[in-house]
Amino acid sequence: MSILPPNTCLAEQISNIASVSIIQPSNAGLPYGVFVGGGDCSIFQAIPTVNTCFNINMGVTATDIAIN
Repeated sequence: MSILPPNTCLAEQISNIASVSIIQPSNAGLPYGVFVGGGDCSIFQAIPTVNTCFNINMGVTATDIAIN
C-alpha cells in the first residue's frame, strides 16, 4: 500500500469481505488512512488501527480499498 499515491481509490480490488485487518509487525501504525468500501468508491469505513480485525458494518460487503 505504501507505493500507492494518496487519495486513491481502487475499486473492486478485493473480493466481497465482511472483516478486515492490516498486519504490521512493528505495530507502529500507518502514516496514512486506509479505508474499505462497498462499491463505486462512495461508501467507506476506516481501518482505525493495525493488528486488529474489524467487522465491516456498512450494510454491504467490501470490494474497494482507499488510501488517504
